[in-house]
Amino acid sequence: MFRKGFSLIEMLVVVLVMGILASVGIPSYMNSVEKVRAGEALNILKYMHDRGVECAMKYGKDNPKCWSQKNKDLGIEFPKDYKCLFNGDAEICCNKDWCYSNNLLDYGDECAVGASTTGGALRGRNFTEGSTDEPLYYLEYEDKDYCPHSGIVCYDAPPYNYCSKFFNGHGKLVQ
Repeated sequence: MFRKGFSLIEMLVVVLVMGILASVGIPSYMNSVEKVRAGEALNILKYMHDRGVECAMKYGKDNPKCWSQKNKDLGIEFPKDYKCLFNGDAEICCNKDWCYSNNLLDYGDECAVGASTTGGALRGRNFTEGSTDEPLYYLEYEDKDYCPHSGIVCYDAPPYNYCSKFFNGHGKLVQ
């Protein structure tokens, strides 16, 4: 004779296997999502840097126009899901994951310059009006004219270690 249904032991084994798969799969998924978000920031920072370099080539790197605090003066445009605010000193453009500035977001970096070629991106949680309650890490395009090296550098916000987890480490070149 055949029985109908599953025993309690069989159900517990299925739930246990599902729990093990979830405990392995969810962190891997979250790491993949964060890598995609970081890739977005890397692309935008390169785009911002290129606009600053174009301005410097066109007008000269010491021209005040190229040290503008407004993105539009450098030809930097953000997608529609970004909200940009100018407070008189700087323009910061944010979406739900990132805040960008072409030369102001010097968050914990060791090469604070504020040049049109040194844009920054702050990754955090709970963004409101250009600030975050919980910064996670900061990416900055550092220019060899002002810093010891040229390229995008990652800086962690304590106690997090995203730079070590996804990049070469805190204060080191990403690429």
